[in-house]
Amino acid sequence: MTQEPQTQTKLDCSIIIPNLHSPVIDRTLQSILSQVTDRSYEIIVVGMDNLGWWKVPRGQIHQNAAPVGAAEARNIGIREAASDTLIFIDADCIALPGWIDTFFADFAEGWQVIGGGVKSPTDNFWLLVYNLSMFHEQLATQPPRGTSPTCQP
Repeated sequence: MTQEPQTQTKLDCSIIIPNLHSPVIDRTLQSILSQVTDRSYEIIVVGMDNLGWWKVPRGQIHQNAAPVGAAEARNIGIREAASDTLIFIDADCIALPGWIDTFFADFAEGWQVIGGGVKSPTDNFWLLVYNLSMFHEQLATQPPRGTSPTCQP
């Protein structure tokens, strides 16, 4: 019996995560996998994981032999992406509900590059102070602007 070749459906987006032994990569992945969306996507994790927390059921893992910087890891992810629409999130960030659909709504409005705002945890005072001092211009409460910060939502 001969099987018909399967036609591959084009993915709506590729989500790329640079990682270097992040202790919260499992939370990052879960925040993406729990998104309620009709968009099809893959997750590409690039880097190293000595904690064994990478479990990517809808995507791929690119385990590097040696550490690489976040920019190089993102470029590796770009080369391996199955979609032309790329969404980046760092391995220590949590995607809020509606994260994927928010990007596509912004793309539909004509934005070519989109950066997310920072929402800092408030249970750790020193972490809150650090995030406010570093990312005050990128807080989620700020209005959209024509330039894109490098931090993720």
